[in-house]
Amino acid sequence: MGPWDHSVLDELRSTLGDERVQTLMTKFDDEMTVACQTVFHPAEHPEADHLRAEAHKLAGSASIVGARRLRELLNDIELRILNDETDK
Repeated sequence: MGPWDHSVLDELRSTLGDERVQTLMTKFDDEMTVACQTVFHPAEHPEADHLRAEAHKLAGSASIVGARRLRELLNDIELRILNDETDK
């Protein structure tokens, strides 16, 4: 399995149409660009609850568009924060 679940994208296209999927993907890209700064550069926002919430939010967005591997990584980050394993 690759990093993308193409069946999710295909279903989105058949339900929403190409134009709305393109808009959704643009919003996803914009959200990822901004939010990844928080998750992957936590010195600017060191609060664990804030980082966990951002990772959770991003994982949900990744799931919606079929970004399977990204969702898995973000879920792992969220669990590590919950379990206080951020130094591992």
